[in-house]
Amino acid sequence: MARVIARDVYLTMWVATAAQNGNTPTYSGAAREIMCLARSYERQVDADSIDLAALCDTSAKQQMTRRSGTVNIEILVDNNVSTGGFLLQPYHRYPIKVRARITLSDASTQFIEDEGVIKSTGLSLDLDGTVLETCTIQLGTHGSSW
Repeated sequence: MARVIARDVYLTMWVATAAQNGNTPTYSGAAREIMCLARSYERQVDADSIDLAALCDTSAKQQMTRRSGTVNIEILVDNNVSTGGFLLQPYHRYPIKVRARITLSDASTQFIEDEGVIKSTGLSLDLDGTVLETCTIQLGTHGSSW
């Protein structure tokens, strides 16, 4: 597996126009599109299933029921961002689409797109003045086909 470092992951994010309310989320297009550099990016997807095997079956039979997971990102916050401050702090509980562009060691590019709800956010300030914003996105929260 190729080592992925901060300069290799770029995120494009679309934040919904309102907090999660049970309805299908609407996105405002380019108005809230945010392009940023990720210091770290972690994606975990789980598949849930039920066992369909009968009592005398000789093989396992599984029916996939849903997928869920999380995306954890740590974003470098530039002091000159045009978004008026922090990127995701005001959008806790908002639906979000995230597209990660990952450049691998062989210079090939891979895109991964997910949709979920911003579950938690955080901030940290390093001694050198670097501001980092963290975010956990819960996937599979409103029936999107990701």
